[in-house]
Amino acid sequence: AGQVCINYERIYVHQAIYADFMAAVRERIQAIRLGAGDGFDTDMRALINPAHHQRVQDHIADALEKGAQPLTGGRPRPDLGPTLYEPTLLSGVTPEMSLHAEEVFGPVAAVHKVASAEEAIRLANDTPYGLHAGIFTRSRARGERLARQIRAGTVCINDTHTVWSAMDAPMGGVKASGMGRRHGPEGIQQYTDAQTIFVNRLNRQIGGGQTPLSIRAGFMDLLTWALKLWRRIPFLR
Repeated sequence: AGQVCINYERIYVHQAIYADFMAAVRERIQAIRLGAGDGFDTDMRALINPAHHQRVQDHIADALEKGAQPLTGGRPRPDLGPTLYEPTLLSGVTPEMSLHAEEVFGPVAAVHKVASAEEAIRLANDTPYGLHAGIFTRSRARGERLARQIRAGTVCINDTHTVWSAMDAPMGGVKASGMGRRHGPEGIQQYTDAQTIFVNRLNRQIGGGQTPLSIRAGFMDLLTWALKLWRRIPFLR
């Protein structure tokens, strides 16, 4: 029901395939079986509690009041369960709407028609968050090139959530998303603290009346002598 931190909530589709994409998505969404039970006869179940159910409704209501259009869904389903909500796609979502950049954590996504990949990248990066993104393309090389332009901690190419199970690959967000990394060496390093130990090799021992202050004074004398020499020898300047 969209309650995954790396769920896709903003979808950018090239105008050349937008109509075909929407037809395929509508067909797939209409086939989703809603239910409150935990059996194998349902595809999507309830939201976690009534408070979150209301939060999802508030996000969608805010978008609709400000001009967004429902492409699919958009309704609670109390007839099937107290916290069930239809999978919802919206178009016409604009920055003044709360779900434009906030994480809804529900079965809702905003679909945007774009004229180019560059426009899609620009819009995808236009958010204070950057946890996860995905690119679907027939060209792997093009997908990798575009992925490097997205400001997100992880980017999947022709996939959605499988990266979560890659234990050797660091996972976490950038910008206002997440705290550090999990998985991979970076996931261990975030629990460590770096320490610097500096050894002065000019003085192997401190003894015979030497103190840190006298060592510093000796170093300053050496530096002063070097500067005087630099000024007197033309080819050193």
